[in-house]
Amino acid sequence: MAKMWTSNEGFDFETARDYASKLVLIGSAQRAGIFEALSEEKDIPTLKRTLNADERALFIILEALATLGYVEKRPGKYIIANKARAFFLEGGNDYVGGSLPHFLDIMEGWLKLPGIIKGAKPDMAEGDVVAFMNAMASRPDKVVEEAVDYCLKRKKMQKNVLDLGEGPANTQKPL
Repeated sequence: MAKMWTSNEGFDFETARDYASKLVLIGSAQRAGIFEALSEEKDIPTLKRTLNADERALFIILEALATLGYVEKRPGKYIIANKARAFFLEGGNDYVGGSLPHFLDIMEGWLKLPGIIKGAKPDMAEGDVVAFMNAMASRPDKVVEEAVDYCLKRKKMQKNVLDLGEGPANTQKPL
């Protein structure tokens, strides 16, 4: 499991701000369906109809994604870049697209922290359960298998591992 932070790490505010902006941009594009819609080359009017989106907003996000190298610009059209397919199209070996909407939900919660510190009560009903479940299910099989193998190696007499907390990502692997 990835750790959130450590007390002894250096922290560069400019780099962190840059990464946060990029993650929100990419997560928003994923949640809006832009990467999936760009699995084939499309122009902005077609994307606008496909996604029921605002043309100006699409242009801005597509240009930003092109700057990051996740979308390729072609004469009058856009397509997801080859390097981005494995990350943002389901089935790719390095697929992270399923976890990005959940990441956005987590960020929304963190952004409410100033109000909570001042006494506002957190809305426990908030959060997109579907996004959470998709994030749990989007872990590549290889990662899940490695976690199961690790658990089985630690308890050599065990033949199975039961995952009680990962929703649809749970797996059972016989020895």
